[in-house]
Amino acid sequence: MSALKTLRPYQKHAIKTIVSALNSQKNVVLSMPTGSGKTIVALSAALEHAKGARVSVFTRTLAEYLPWERECRALRVDFSGHVGRDRVCKFAPTTDEKIRIDSFKPQQKCKECEHNLFKVEDDWGALLKGRLKEEFQEMQRLGVESWVLKWKEKQKGCGYPFARDAPTTVKLYTHLTYFLLWKYVGLDTQIFIFDEAHNLASVTRKLSFKLSTSTLTNIITQYEELRRFGEFGSTQKLRKRLEEIERVLDFLTKLLEVARWKKDELPQPPFEFFEGDERVQRLISHTRLVLDKPDVWKAHKKLVCPKCRHENSERSSRCENCGEKLEKENEQIRAVKFIPVDPSYLVRSLNADRWILLSGSMPSSWYLSNVLGLSNFEVVEINPFEKNVKYFLDTKLDMSYEKRESVRDEAIRRALSLVANHGVTLLVTQNYEEVEWFKGASNVCESQRTTIAQVLEVVNQRCERGEPTLITAVARGKLIEGVEFKHKGKSVVSRVLLLGVPYPNVKDEEFKEMAQYLKQKRGISTWELMLEDAVIATKQAIGRAIRGPEDSAQVFFLDKRFKRLFGRLGINRYEVLTL
Repeated sequence: MSALKTLRPYQKHAIKTIVSALNSQKNVVLSMPTGSGKTIVALSAALEHAKGARVSVFTRTLAEYLPWERECRALRVDFSGHVGRDRVCKFAPTTDEKIRIDSFKPQQKCKECEHNLFKVEDDWGALLKGRLKEEFQEMQRLGVESWVLKWKEKQKGCGYPFARDAPTTVKLYTHLTYFLLWKYVGLDTQIFIFDEAHNLASVTRKLSFKLSTSTLTNIITQYEELRRFGEFGSTQKLRKRLEEIERVLDFLTKLLEVARWKKDELPQPPFEFFEGDERVQRLISHTRLVLDKPDVWKAHKKLVCPKCRHENSERSSRCENCGEKLEKENEQIRAVKFIPVDPSYLVRSLNADRWILLSGSMPSSWYLSNVLGLSNFEVVEINPFEKNVKYFLDTKLDMSYEKRESVRDEAIRRALSLVANHGVTLLVTQNYEEVEWFKGASNVCESQRTTIAQVLEVVNQRCERGEPTLITAVARGKLIEGVEFKHKGKSVVSRVLLLGVPYPNVKDEEFKEMAQYLKQKRGISTWELMLEDAVIATKQAIGRAIRGPEDSAQVFFLDKRFKRLFGRLGINRYEVLTL
């Protein structure tokens, strides 16, 4: 672990503290800002505690996954990883692809796939010491995704099962929701690491699923054709599977009644997983989850726009996204979405294992314990960059919902007067409606269609020309988490302007149901949930500026209500803004 020699003193201290807690049979919540080295700190501590046993790392996205490969190389430990089958598999059909009856082949598990050159019975020790030794070393150098794609270019087959299943000290995953079901996956791991763990509550909601009339109708049609083909065709394999196909059709038909709003109760799924179509497998597993814990799930009737596929409430007469007229009587646009409302659903099963949660914007210990149901953990909080940030508070402006329209012009004037004459000024609003206030003055205005690549290209071009850039984004939007505004390796965000406290939308149906559930079951007030949510969103916005020890920035809180959050944010020094 030669990389440990270059660690900064605060990183070494953090590693020592984490290892001590883990060895004392406690879990760890690590709070360190982006750019401070929390990835290598967490990985180094986990490896030291595991003493050669498996360490599993869960991230949400590929962008968050890649730094872990980099740090594994720095620490000289082997890794293998799940980068997502859909990203690298060229043999599996897409979700919407119609099954071709004349050439139907069940979509198998990777290790059973005929394209997999590394069979289940292969001896891993022999493979890694023999014909695949050099390929394994190449995978360590290139990374999982790059190696798999390169392998496809020179071999007739797929290397992803090898890259994913190779027995290594560190196992990496791009889907954080995997952790919710790892008991069923059967991971042999000494310690788990969860990156960007402030998303734990929202990750539970990733288990949400939608029963769409149009999608289910399409799948049923395919399997009806498949049944007819099996009855009259000469394919013995299909004839043997007719009973299984009948069970699946019965299940799908009953789901369709729910999607059409004809029935409320979900049907019992087939006992076995249908090995042939991952769409059906997902429907079976999701249905089982709801039936297992019905009190933590809420069903929402939806109207799916036929033009843009946006999900609208059942009361909508026009699409909330594109304005298309919605015919409520048209059953083909009806759907039902199932959402878990208990943030601790499945998360509390973490308590039975050893883990490290890390993020630059972690919730409070109170939230982790009372809302997410976690216990037996020690918080390690280090912020070496705090001295690099200067805070300013506007003690006059009030951007509360009742007053924001009356102060709109003044708010716009104040915000635009603070735009820096160099680098990037990131203006963070409470919602997309307020983003529109700055459409004429901003170089970038975030919308639902904005892509990160487009924004980074604008930033790069303007930095090359030495021009200042104003980016207007929305709290919790795609530009506020996991995006680095850099030019030539250095952060270019010189100012962050927070216009209004980013409280959650209390009128949002999902938030209301979650708040109601927590109040009834645990006596947690809606106000406490709002404060925690606002603090996390504020931390995320501030984190866009400081990405390393050489960076510095100014943060302006343009709403006097921010003062009540300063204690939770750990801000004890600020200047009153005078304009």
